[in-house]
Amino acid sequence: MGVRTRWRCLRRLISQRARRAARRALDSDLAAWVDLCAQRRALARRDALRSLRWEDQAAEQRLPVDRRSLALHRRCRAFIRAHRLRRGDYIHPSGGGPASPRGWAAAALPAARAHRAVATDALSFPLSAALALARLGAARRAPLTLLVLGAEPGAELRGRGKWLELLRCGAREARVLFVGPRVPRRLDGTAERRVDGAGRRVELSFARGAYHDARLRARVDAFGAAQLAVAFNSGLAEHVADWARSLCRLLRAGTPLALTSYHLPEAQLDARTLRWRFGCRLLCAAAPNPYASELPHLDELFPGRTYRANAFLTVAKPAGKW
Repeated sequence: MGVRTRWRCLRRLISQRARRAARRALDSDLAAWVDLCAQRRALARRDALRSLRWEDQAAEQRLPVDRRSLALHRRCRAFIRAHRLRRGDYIHPSGGGPASPRGWAAAALPAARAHRAVATDALSFPLSAALALARLGAARRAPLTLLVLGAEPGAELRGRGKWLELLRCGAREARVLFVGPRVPRRLDGTAERRVDGAGRRVELSFARGAYHDARLRARVDAFGAAQLAVAFNSGLAEHVADWARSLCRLLRAGTPLALTSYHLPEAQLDARTLRWRFGCRLLCAAAPNPYASELPHLDELFPGRTYRANAFLTVAKPAGKW
């Protein structure tokens, strides 16, 4: 065996050992994260039964309170009540040009702080997807094709005119399939079209159930190959087993995937899970999302802390495919 051959074998052996070590570390960290979430949920349930206010829970647990975000949360709640809004309502177009890494700085949004925050909470979903498509180089292909996995009835499925914002990336047509067990029954199997003043259109279709569900196979196959699948605030790190079958099927088909997360530790675990559990190549990992919602939500698991939807973005490709 020549020197070069021995060197290649040694490098391969070192690489295999490094991968095994990374997977073991990931498994340990995921188990610790799941245990932590379970403990915090138990505390939250206990405090809910005691009718403790969020701030009082934080004080009892000696956790600091984010007063500035709490004040904005209350202003947003008052704005939502005054205007009879619900989560996900599309109340203001983003304005500005195409989705860009500048994020909200490039958008034309209301000046009033609460109005702006509530507007971004809806716009964050389509514009985060548009940014992920741009990072994949798929943004100007026509039509855009997007899968939304684990679609929620409020954030993603209310105020569906907001999905016209996908076309901020420069395309004139997009097709979106929303899949998830929480898709409302009234939408299951239906489709609708949204058209803007410039004649650009988005076709939305809906399927209730898990992406890997055999009952949905024909509808998913009829939609065709997607340029991107996105799971907003997926909780992958806490629910790997629940996501595994859908992600394996998706990645075997060669579909790129974007995930958003609420918190940095969660986002980092999500990215590591895609890398070491599912063998993905990461284009961006746990990166701050310039289109994160600006509406602070009160964190029930960690009183005193707030979170924002789609705060961190991870974009990945199946290894060797695209």
